[in-house]
Amino acid sequence: MNVHPKRVRAGNNGADFIGGWKGWRWTAGLALLLASFTCLKAADFDYSPPIRETSRQAWLNFGGGEREFYYSVVSEANDPFGQPWFRVSLALVVEEDSRVLRSSPSRIYFSDGEEISSSNQAYENGGGSYALWMGGYDAVMTGEGWFFHDPSAGGAGAWARRLTNVIIGLRYQRYDGTHYAWIRFTRADTSFTTVFQPGEFDWNPIAEAPIRAGLPPVIPITPEVTAQGLRLSWSRSLAGWVLESTGTLSDDAAWVTVPRAPGYVVLVEPSNDNRYFRLRRP
Repeated sequence: MNVHPKRVRAGNNGADFIGGWKGWRWTAGLALLLASFTCLKAADFDYSPPIRETSRQAWLNFGGGEREFYYSVVSEANDPFGQPWFRVSLALVVEEDSRVLRSSPSRIYFSDGEEISSSNQAYENGGGSYALWMGGYDAVMTGEGWFFHDPSAGGAGAWARRLTNVIIGLRYQRYDGTHYAWIRFTRADTSFTTVFQPGEFDWNPIAEAPIRAGLPPVIPITPEVTAQGLRLSWSRSLAGWVLESTGTLSDDAAWVTVPRAPGYVVLVEPSNDNRYFRLRRP
């Protein structure tokens, strides 16, 4: 994952639904706004003011030099009552033909070990966009401190409201076909002001092959017994991967690199010992 620290100053295109009020109507409007806010000061959370900058927090690049997805934070600033007000939104945004996938028609996120494949439908947020909303909040500064409002209740972000650990299934295109991947998002608690952070991720480099959520891809190795020994081969596209072997499949198994020339075929000398093989992404 490539993380780009560059940040962009927040724009002034926030919802200006009460920007023209004057005089006593400003006070009344502010009271109405605060009445719908959850009255929690910033001191009650791990950070003080709300996120105030728009940025792309992380790019997802699955080894092909192209960026298929990015995790975005949008902070829209407004000042309708002479009081700072921000609308913060977080989303996993797709590029080109990439898509977020649903676990099922009724659920977006995947459980650990669940298969991600061509059988999963693409997610669409209903507005003609394929970006997945990952939460957010409204924040307004008053004389008593920052007050926060949860806009996701019953809305597009309600699916993640009570979750702290989610795996999102992904689909993207390469020259050789469709590939499947996943990324895990976590956060410390379910407070709507605690944002998800991107974490571990993986993808299947073999086109059209599935991957299980939270697990590395299963890469098939084809064995063939010959007069010279055991011939092992695998996908040509994985010629740069590392072949490893071990004598046991226990949890503390020691995997050792098999010496070989670069490529996708290796000849293993005959042995009376049991040996297991796997491919590892370099």
